[in-house]
Amino acid sequence: MEIEIYKYNSATKTSESEFLQIENYKHLSENTSLLLVIESEMGLNDEETAPFTQIFKIQFIAACKTKFKDKILVAFYSGEFGVLNGFILSDLPTGYSQTHGCVIDYKSYVDICEITKETKLSFTEYYQKIKSGVLDLNTFIKHTGKYLNVDEQQKL
Repeated sequence: MEIEIYKYNSATKTSESEFLQIENYKHLSENTSLLLVIESEMGLNDEETAPFTQIFKIQFIAACKTKFKDKILVAFYSGEFGVLNGFILSDLPTGYSQTHGCVIDYKSYVDICEITKETKLSFTEYYQKIKSGVLDLNTFIKHTGKYLNVDEQQKL
């Protein structure tokens, strides 16, 4: 298996595509509720593009041996035409990057909303909050002896 990564060339200030070979791997988790969200642009015609979002279910996570010194964590998902693809969760060595994406666990978020009696955001709203760095979802505070979820905190 190979994963496409990009190597930055400081001399030309460009990135070149490279395929990172996975030499071996060890399964760390199976049947996750994690989703991989990748945003991109699609050409509509010669002059116009439109943003689009792809959502993939993570099948398993593995620790992978590659050409790099340290093992890397990779989330594997079924991509286009059912092909198993990898999304690197670990930091890559300096000068390397991969396609930008975001791993989220919407199912667990919904489960926690039921526990805390919060209003559930739609998948798109939740994803936008995560992208914007909002970390107060599924939290509660103790105020005047009462625990308040996010909905109740907004009334203060």
